[in-house]
Amino acid sequence: MKAILFLLAMPASAQFLQTSSFYPGSSQTFAPGSRMRLSPGGQNSCHPSPQEYRLTAYLLGSNTAFPVPLFPDQQCYLDAVIPMEIPPGPVELVLTGGREPIESATVHIVPSAITIDADYVGLLKESKLLQPATPGSVIVLRTTGAGVLPSLAVRLGDVDVPVTDLSRSPEMEGVDEIEFVIPPGVQLAGCYIPLRVLNGDAASPIVMLSVMPENKPCVHPLGLTNEQMQVLDRGGNILIGSLSMVSGTSGDSAAMAVQQQDRSLVAARAGPQVAPAFGCSLDPPLQRRLIYDPLASNTIGVRQLQLTGPSGQVIPLPQPSPPAFDSEPKSWIVPGYWTLSGAATNTIDAIQWEFRIPPPLQPDIRMATGPAKAVEWEWRTEGYTAGDVISGYVWSPGGSLYCLADATVGKFRFEFPAGLDASPLSFRTTLTRHASAPILRPLRLRNGESGVGLVHYSMPVIFR
Repeated sequence: MKAILFLLAMPASAQFLQTSSFYPGSSQTFAPGSRMRLSPGGQNSCHPSPQEYRLTAYLLGSNTAFPVPLFPDQQCYLDAVIPMEIPPGPVELVLTGGREPIESATVHIVPSAITIDADYVGLLKESKLLQPATPGSVIVLRTTGAGVLPSLAVRLGDVDVPVTDLSRSPEMEGVDEIEFVIPPGVQLAGCYIPLRVLNGDAASPIVMLSVMPENKPCVHPLGLTNEQMQVLDRGGNILIGSLSMVSGTSGDSAAMAVQQQDRSLVAARAGPQVAPAFGCSLDPPLQRRLIYDPLASNTIGVRQLQLTGPSGQVIPLPQPSPPAFDSEPKSWIVPGYWTLSGAATNTIDAIQWEFRIPPPLQPDIRMATGPAKAVEWEWRTEGYTAGDVISGYVWSPGGSLYCLADATVGKFRFEFPAGLDASPLSFRTTLTRHASAPILRPLRLRNGESGVGLVHYSMPVIFR
C-alpha cells in the first residue's frame, strides 16, 4: 500500500504569501528551491495565470536581483520557487502586476527550511482513522525547502525510519519526493503519530500519521466512535464541546465553547501521540494552540452555562481571566467534584457534566548541581488519576527544556542539558489534564447527532 503526503512550503509574511492552516512553519523563512504559494490581492482573489505577474527577489543592501519563476496552481493561486542561486540572508520579494509593484514582503533565506502544505496537513489521504498505515506500508512524502538534496531523514514518533528512495519530483519544480516503509514490528499505535522530515539541524513541522500494528481502526484519544471517525475521514465535521478551567497566580478563569470541527482541528485538539508519553525534550517544536472564537460562524450557542463547585458555589460562564495587575485576584477553583450545566437551545441538548478536580500538587523539590544538573521531585499520588500531568518549562538563552511527568507516578527527574540555566526561578510548572487524556463527557445536538465534550484544567504547582 502506498500513501502520499505533501509537505509544501506555504509561509506568509504579507497578504499575498499564503500559510499552512495547521502546524505552520516560520512565516518568513525559506530555503533555495522552496516552493511557496501566492495569492495576489488576498485569499478571495482568483489569479490562475502567471503571465499577469512578475516576482523578483532583491538582496537587501544591494542592487542584486533574482527573477523568481511563477507557476499556475490548481486552487486559484500562483506558486513560486525560490532560485537555487540566492545566497543566505534577508531578501525582499516584490510582486509586480503590469508595470507597477503591487505587493512586497521581506523574507530570510536559510540553507534548509522544510515546511508543510496547507492542503495535506493532518492525516494522510490514504492513512485514515479507520484504515491506518500498518507495518509494510509504503509512504511517499513530498517536501520542499530542503535546500541541497543530501541526506534527508524521517522520524516517525520516536523512531528513525530509513529512507528507501529520494528524488526530485518530475511533476513539480521545487518539490522533493521521499519514500520510506513503516518497519515491521514497530512499536507505534495511534491515530496521530507525529512525523517529521529532518535535514541536519533543520526539521519540518509535525504532521500526523495514523499507524496501527494491524489492519484495524485506531483507538481515538478523544473517544470518538467509528461512525464519528468515518465522518472525519470523509472530510466532514463533528461536534466538539470544550470546557477549560485555569487557576493562576493572577486569578482563576473558565470558558466553554461548542463547535463543529474538521479533522485538522480535531487532530490539533487531540495532540500528537508519542511513546513514551512522558519525558523531556530540548526546544520542542512550536505547535499551534487551538483557540475558540465565540463569534466564529461554526460556534453553536449555549445558554445559561454555569459551574457548581464542591461547596455549592455557583459560577456563571464565561469567567474571564483577570488582569495581571489586579490587586485582589479571584481564586475560586478548588479541588473536588464539580458540575457544568447549561439549558437546551434550538440546536443543542441540555448539558449536565460532572467531573473531579484533584488536589494541588505539593512536591518536595531538590536541585542537583555539578556536571549533571537536574531537578528531582517526589510527591504523594493520592487524588490523581491517569491523565493528570505535570508540565515543566525551563527558559534560558541557551534554549528551552520541556518536560511531562505522570502525576500518578510520584517521582520524576528533570535533566538540564549543557547551557541551560538550572536555577529554580527559571523553572515554571503546572498540573494539567493532559490534552491526550481529557475528561470526556457526552454532547448531543437536538437532531440526534452526537459529539464529544472535553474538560481540561490547569493548576499551579505548590512547592514545599
